[in-house]
Amino acid sequence: MISSLELKLLRRQVFSHPWPIDDHLTQIVQGQPVGWQFLANPSGQLPYHYMARYVTTVASRWFGRPLGDLNMLDWGAGKGHFTYLLRGAGAEVTPADVNPAEGERILGQVVRLEHPYQLPFETESFDTVISMGVLEHVPQEVESLKEIHRILRPGGLFFCFNLPFHLSWVQWAARLLGNHYHDRFYGRRQTRTLISGQNFQILDLWLRQLFPKNRVWFRNFRRVEQVDQWLVEHTPLGLLATSLEFVALRPGPATGHEGPVQTQIA
Repeated sequence: MISSLELKLLRRQVFSHPWPIDDHLTQIVQGQPVGWQFLANPSGQLPYHYMARYVTTVASRWFGRPLGDLNMLDWGAGKGHFTYLLRGAGAEVTPADVNPAEGERILGQVVRLEHPYQLPFETESFDTVISMGVLEHVPQEVESLKEIHRILRPGGLFFCFNLPFHLSWVQWAARLLGNHYHDRFYGRRQTRTLISGQNFQILDLWLRQLFPKNRVWFRNFRRVEQVDQWLVEHTPLGLLATSLEFVALRPGPATGHEGPVQTQIA
């Protein structure tokens, strides 16, 4: 088995790696509305690179198979940038969203989700499901989690990023300014209870991002990211972080992975 400690070490190493910014993504958003501009901002784009590499690194080592042999679902693909990055790392990804037209600007084709929570996929058809800022927006989170559990194969992984943390200073500042984009926040105990209640096992759970980066342009954005991660990991300021995130397992028979991961990043 891959232990929680090994997953934490792997996450910290992948998140701190100096992944290159994708110039093609930057070009795509030129002339697009303001909601796309975080992809042109290196400090806003960088976290998506290390989160994508975290998914692909953990998945390939967990299952012990090439990325191209795994079925991944980008649940709520949005603008399509996360599927784009996963595919760039060699993954086979199915993007799906209630508004596929947005993601099609980058991806060309996105599966339309027409039901509030039911997914148009066969039972046990995916090795991995990714939620990138989606779970907090669905109208029925418990039913949505049951559907994710249904379509995941036994031993499959559920990656959840960008859950709004209930103590986040950024989230509450946005509320005070009249921005109610997130109508619900999540705490660590609440999240563990919610996820385990739908028969998932959380393997790793963490807080991320103290500084706002999507609309703030930092000249030395890599150094800012290093400082941000250090403050969240090693000081009480981490309790004010923006996002709560986790990777969870759908328990079942043999998972197909080959033992402990090695924490060297290629």
